[in-house]
Amino acid sequence: MLTFAYRYFHLFFVFTVTFGGNYLIHTLTEHGWAAAPIAKEQAEEILAGRSLQPNPWRRFSLYGLIAVFAFFIAINSLRHGA
Repeated sequence: MLTFAYRYFHLFFVFTVTFGGNYLIHTLTEHGWAAAPIAKEQAEEILAGRSLQPNPWRRFSLYGLIAVFAFFIAINSLRHGA
């Protein structure tokens, strides 16, 4: 089994930003599951064109929310002559 582990920060689980990430290969042993990191190139060969990356909303939505707030703050300051 192949997994992609990444770190994330969220705001109420709606707006998130993800960063980092590494691929792990899991194998079943007599003592349970064992995980070992593998290179991105090896993971891409195993996946054969599929992706385990989080979708764009999960990856960048918090940046979008910050940009919207910055836009409204800039517009408000221009309207009030600050």
